[in-house]
Amino acid sequence: HPAILETEAAMQGLERLRGVGDVEGQSLGASPSLRSAGTQIIEDFSDAGSSSLATSREKMSALPPLEPKRHCRMSLRCAVFGAILLAVCLSWLGLCVPLQVIASRRDERMQHAFDDVVQPQWQLIDELVTKQVTSSYTLLMSSLASVVSEYMLAPTHSAVKSVWLLTNSIHRSSISSHAREIDILLFTALHEMTSLWSQNETLWLDFGDFGAISTFSVNEKVERLLIGFTDGSLVGVSTNTSVASYNLFDRSTFLLTSNSSGRMYEWAVDNNSTWTLIGPPAREWEYNVSQEPFYRAQTDVARAVKPNTLVETLWSPMHVVDFGSSRGKEIGLSLTRPIAYCGTYDCLEGVVSAVVSFRYVETLATQALSHIQERLPSVDDNCSSIFIVNYRSRFPDQEGYLVGAASGFKRGHLIHANESDQSIVRATAFAFKSRFGGWQSEELRASDFFYFRLDAASESPRRFVPCVEPGNGSFGGAGTYKESTCLRVGTRVVELDSSTAWLVVVVLPQGVLRGLLHAAQAQVKVLEKETREEWQKTLHDEQAIALGIFSAMLVLSICIAMALSALVARPLRHLSSLGALMRRLGDLDFAHDSSELIDLRTGSRSLIDEVGKLQGTFCRLSQGIETFAKFIPEGVVRNIVRGDHRCTRPHVVPRMVIVMFSDIRDFTAISEAMSQTDLLHVLTQYLTAMTLVGEKHNGEITEILGDGLLIFWNTPEDVPDHATKACEAALAMHQALISLNQELAVARDPPVPQLSIRIGLHTGNVLSGIIGSAKKMKFGCIGDPVNVASRLEGLCKFYGTDIICSGDTSAASERDGGANGFLCRKLSLVQVKGKKEATWVHEVMAFRDEGHARRSSTATAETKLLEELAEAYESARAAFHAASFGEARALARKVLERWPGDLATRRLLEDIEEVAHKTQEELANWTGAVVISEK
Repeated sequence: HPAILETEAAMQGLERLRGVGDVEGQSLGASPSLRSAGTQIIEDFSDAGSSSLATSREKMSALPPLEPKRHCRMSLRCAVFGAILLAVCLSWLGLCVPLQVIASRRDERMQHAFDDVVQPQWQLIDELVTKQVTSSYTLLMSSLASVVSEYMLAPTHSAVKSVWLLTNSIHRSSISSHAREIDILLFTALHEMTSLWSQNETLWLDFGDFGAISTFSVNEKVERLLIGFTDGSLVGVSTNTSVASYNLFDRSTFLLTSNSSGRMYEWAVDNNSTWTLIGPPAREWEYNVSQEPFYRAQTDVARAVKPNTLVETLWSPMHVVDFGSSRGKEIGLSLTRPIAYCGTYDCLEGVVSAVVSFRYVETLATQALSHIQERLPSVDDNCSSIFIVNYRSRFPDQEGYLVGAASGFKRGHLIHANESDQSIVRATAFAFKSRFGGWQSEELRASDFFYFRLDAASESPRRFVPCVEPGNGSFGGAGTYKESTCLRVGTRVVELDSSTAWLVVVVLPQGVLRGLLHAAQAQVKVLEKETREEWQKTLHDEQAIALGIFSAMLVLSICIAMALSALVARPLRHLSSLGALMRRLGDLDFAHDSSELIDLRTGSRSLIDEVGKLQGTFCRLSQGIETFAKFIPEGVVRNIVRGDHRCTRPHVVPRMVIVMFSDIRDFTAISEAMSQTDLLHVLTQYLTAMTLVGEKHNGEITEILGDGLLIFWNTPEDVPDHATKACEAALAMHQALISLNQELAVARDPPVPQLSIRIGLHTGNVLSGIIGSAKKMKFGCIGDPVNVASRLEGLCKFYGTDIICSGDTSAASERDGGANGFLCRKLSLVQVKGKKEATWVHEVMAFRDEGHARRSSTATAETKLLEELAEAYESARAAFHAASFGEARALARKVLERWPGDLATRRLLEDIEEVAHKTQEELANWTGAVVISEK
């Protein structure tokens, strides 16, 4: 009943309150009467609670007994398994019947829809494939035309313009020497040619469906750059190299010069920064510049036009270019610009010309056709070609002549397309003439494609027989275009200027299109057949498949249900292991060796979100408590974790403790000589070593005071033989410091100054526990012994010692029976600052037993010397306190003779000299205590 439960809880609270009151009253020093009054109040509440509890029990006894309800219980795993299995079975049963009906109706509708949709698509497929192939043709021809235009126009115009502008500049300048003008023109022409040769441009050919985008490198742009004058002289630059060479410094460069005497000289040039001539002329021949095609292209116009006709840039007729014995003769074309300073042909003084060769046009056509043939193996040289013809020219007699053709043609000869050594080129030229009536037909310019029969155009007598264009009939229908001899011709015009144009011609068999059409037709038919078969099979086997799927899914559902139920139940096992870890955590056992904790910290989590969060929270809690234990004593942390209410507020108890203060000697000077990073590193290593030694000897490190440590023994938990352990810890710290100094000397560059420490030990009664305010608290001790320990640490500097303990600590060690384990000497009776009473202080010198001597690396002989020092010093100190100052002075001087560096003996001599002259009356109240005025 709730009333009974509340009353019993109140009684338990009163019992705890009674116990707390006793403890708190004693700890706070309350008087017996005050504690008695508090106990009486608690007893009154307890009696009232007991009476209320008895009344409630009597009322409850009159009620009929309550029978606990019986429930059907099952494990979580079975419940999850049953729920999943039931849901799966109901779902599949609900789907099977409707699916059968839907599948039958769907099949009927799909069959009718398929027939209605597929049949009209044949014509559309035919048109789409035709358009795609036509688009690829157009793209290829446009790309070829663009490449040819880029090769012909840009470099020639650039070279001619540069030299022409220079001639105008020379004309307007004050240069009077004709030879000087020639030198400047030659250097400019050479520089311009060098600039063009060094620009290795990459042009792009897009083959559409016939292949991927291909690149075509163009380096050889302008073969010759010439300046001819009306007086018959000529200067220029020419290159002589193989077709495969694209390196500027692999070619031979020549300067061409001619004078009015009619002789041409070809000078070889050294291809370096100086461009010097090499030896005598490489060639010499009869030459007349007025008969050169590039020169006549302008002079003929000058003679034919009317006066005051403006000059213009013109293309020469196609002509033969002689490149010497290494390359022979080739067909080329020259871009010409007149030198007329008045702007009309009336003052013509010469012609600037840039000569290009057609062999690179031939190379371009060959590469493009080879790429198509690699993509389409059925295409060969007998049924395909790519060539360029002179479509429009100022010289009508050269229209229809070949500029370049795939697979080559006769170099050094002007060849008409009708007379080509390639039969397919001759047949195509015949088809052009028959179809359009000539090369100047406007219909040819407007048309992109036409079709003709190769066999009819090749046989004798030749006939032009057009083929039926695709798309005019149904897909796969009859038509003469399906014959293997039907060719498709595509054209694209390349405009060089208003009066000169070339025609790019691409000839491919129409069978390429027919193959694509047949492939598309076959693919569609296969798809149609597979679709119909699939639907028929689905209709016949649907019931059997549905039953098989249901059976398989039932088995699979059972397996999934078992797996999911096990997965859901598994986190409960995680919680049980988590409970064991929590219990160990309550004892501050962080379970680093536990496999469960290792799994948790390495990321192993339950798949259940809530359980996984709980595991993550525990890991953070464990890490937080472990870190928290590094700040305050583990005993205090343990009480906090266990829920001790006294740790939640300020609370102290009186205890007998050992207080240790340690400090690094001359730390200020050391810190000023080091960088902040090095200082932090050294200080961390030092504090780590000292902390380990203190904890090993059961000390509680409560505070780290910069370079100092405050350590307590016998609080918050009892430590047996705490005085002995404190002294042993002090000596062990000095031993650890020796090893630390050796490591720092080796590891640091420059070496760290040798560290030495001072330690003060004192025993006394303090208030130990949680101290602070309502918001901030810490564990510590309150009392005079803490200050005394600090003063004793400061006395180490005064007496030149490392460890000083009070007489109380020495006496406690003797009571523990551990004083024989280490060597001490009684230093002096001192009165530290802030204390009215004097206290004896002792120096803890070394371990006495042989085992400790080995651990501290101190030889037995050194220990015996320290024993002799302690005995001799204590004899002198005893004579001093007995007021036998002469004897004390003599004994002290003997000590200094043997141990001249002992500062404590020097201090004793100073004390002797200070009181030796005092009278008996002055010595009546003398105690021998040394007053220390500094901290």
